[in-house]
Amino acid sequence: MIEFNHRSSIVVCSFSSFLYVVIAASITPAQPPIIAVDAIYPPVCTVGTMSEVRVYGKNIQAVDQLHFSHPGISASCKPAPLLAHDDAPQFEFGTFAIKIDASVPTGVYEAHASGRYGVSNPRSFVVVTESVVLIPDDGSSEPKKLTAGAVSVGKLRKHDRVTFALNGGSIQSLACATHVFDSFALPKVVLKNANGNTIRSDRTIDRNPIAWDSIPVEDLRLEISDEIYRGGETFAYAICANPKSDNPLKNASPYLPASALGSVDLPNVPIVDANRQPSEKGPLRVTPPVEIVANNPRDLLVQWNDGDAPMELQVFSNSLGHSTDFRALAYRPSKDSGALGSPFQTSEDSPALGSKGVLLGSLDPRMNFPKKEGNSETLLSLSNLQTANSRGMVSPFRVRIGPSTPRFVALAHWTPWTNNAAVASLTGSYLPRGGQLGLHLIVQRTGGFAEPVEFSLVDAPAGVTAKPTVIHPSQSETEMVIYASEDAAPFVGALKLVARSQLNGQPVEQIVYTATIHQGATPERGLPRSRLTPQLMLKVNEQDLAPITIQCSSETALEVKAGEKLKLPLVAKRRAGGEAKCVLRAQNLPSKATLADTELAPNVLEASPELVTTKETPAGEYSICFQAEMPWKLPLHPKSLANHVAYRDRLKVKLDASKDEPFRKELEQSIATANTRIEQLTKETAARDFPTFFYTTSIRIRVLPSP
Repeated sequence: MIEFNHRSSIVVCSFSSFLYVVIAASITPAQPPIIAVDAIYPPVCTVGTMSEVRVYGKNIQAVDQLHFSHPGISASCKPAPLLAHDDAPQFEFGTFAIKIDASVPTGVYEAHASGRYGVSNPRSFVVVTESVVLIPDDGSSEPKKLTAGAVSVGKLRKHDRVTFALNGGSIQSLACATHVFDSFALPKVVLKNANGNTIRSDRTIDRNPIAWDSIPVEDLRLEISDEIYRGGETFAYAICANPKSDNPLKNASPYLPASALGSVDLPNVPIVDANRQPSEKGPLRVTPPVEIVANNPRDLLVQWNDGDAPMELQVFSNSLGHSTDFRALAYRPSKDSGALGSPFQTSEDSPALGSKGVLLGSLDPRMNFPKKEGNSETLLSLSNLQTANSRGMVSPFRVRIGPSTPRFVALAHWTPWTNNAAVASLTGSYLPRGGQLGLHLIVQRTGGFAEPVEFSLVDAPAGVTAKPTVIHPSQSETEMVIYASEDAAPFVGALKLVARSQLNGQPVEQIVYTATIHQGATPERGLPRSRLTPQLMLKVNEQDLAPITIQCSSETALEVKAGEKLKLPLVAKRRAGGEAKCVLRAQNLPSKATLADTELAPNVLEASPELVTTKETPAGEYSICFQAEMPWKLPLHPKSLANHVAYRDRLKVKLDASKDEPFRKELEQSIATANTRIEQLTKETAARDFPTFFYTTSIRIRVLPSP
């Protein structure tokens, strides 16, 4: 069972702004300017203290709030210097004063940034009891001081090595961490003696920190760099010298890959520790149901009797964050010969979960063994294709063998606003009033589970709705479309979803697990990567109205007989900025059914795309929707212009009221400067086209059997 202990969030920051700094180069042209946070720096702070942190990423010019997954951590936007001759408060957006209550336990928490353009993806934030020392990012080659009993936090520069002096044995142990707080750095740590000779060198493995329990008692130099010599704001590191036993930097991140979904809520079975078994030759004999735990890179031979029931086998290692790639080979052992012969089944990768371009798959094998007449022995050979590293590190893995049991697990994550996985960023959610937002739903089925699963939004905030969404037994994924009415109340917080179905004729309900894009796509990493997250955050933006809303005019399920056609009545509501042509592409259709792309011409309000089924289309209920592609014409940070105009007008009022001639000249000069800036902001904030993907509300289809 995967557990998260930090489910609540808090917003402690009032928003009052009079000047935005518009950085046009940071805008992603392929979507509206949704907030995407790459890093929060420093990512480590001390319990019971006040600290200052800064947010780095895309479209953070209007970020004015930070929300943490523990109510004892609060943030307030940092004040900025007043504008010339003005007394209205200013704020340094993206920079926050963080207060960590003394009652907050040490650990890893999540932080979301929010502002005009929604709420961001989460970033991990670490709370420690040790003091935190910030290492200056000055590019100097002079050794830095590594303070015993403290956490030293810094950022790596491209191609550079940061050097620390370790003097006289005051430091007996250390831990170097990056992954635990979502840093992009792949750290390499080198220990050198006074002669410059390397006496120890380590690289990060899996999600684990680099931990040394003993340091020689002599004057030493410690060097840290990125393994492939990258650097920047998102390449933070933390080195704790003489860490306490409860220091979370000594452990791997508690947030597992989304592919760990298959390991949650499993029934208890007997456990066999393969590491403690006798070393004599021959397979390890077990009696299902059983779970075998072992350490990689040891190859494993397991033998069992299938009995007369269908069996299934699951391996968990890569899905738990380890850099492994197992191959499983299943044999029927021969009594007449010691040779295994050819395997009757092989497996390397689990089936992909699907995700609209987000990496959710796993390199862990999964097998199903059908029922056989009479008792039958099975021999499993399991080996890791990723061999052991030079330091002999091991990665635990688990193997579960047992009778097939019908079961499902449900997952949800925000759908990226682009179909191009190469540019899908670390986006969270952006839901303007009157708008629609796609939430990708996934069902992982095991043990022959073949029932429809219905997803529902529970305890939704005022003005936010989502139709119950069904995933048919022939499908594994669909979209839930969340809608905010035009009068929806402002909201920032976590959503709760439940999935309902039947097991053995009995109704079942489970909380839907949630995932987030963890790292964007890069040439080194490939597709965007994801991890499980304790909360699915949503912000309803009261400052914006969506340029267009497209819904089905029918509130009830639409019926069609297999082999016939069905027109879907769509109605559009266009607002300012939503007048352009719109292309609609159907999503998650029933199998053996088609629906051609539909074009909604400029300013047209209705369409009737036609669903074509065949006699082979499976009967049952489905939830489908349309992905719409069109340019939204949106102003960019319009409040920056409005606030600067208000500032200029306040100066004019002071000018009219003043008779002090020197002061009047200063005001006139400030007004002229403000007018120049207003002209510039008028151009920068002018409405522009953002090519955008969004979703229509869900449409429930009931396919009836063919006559």
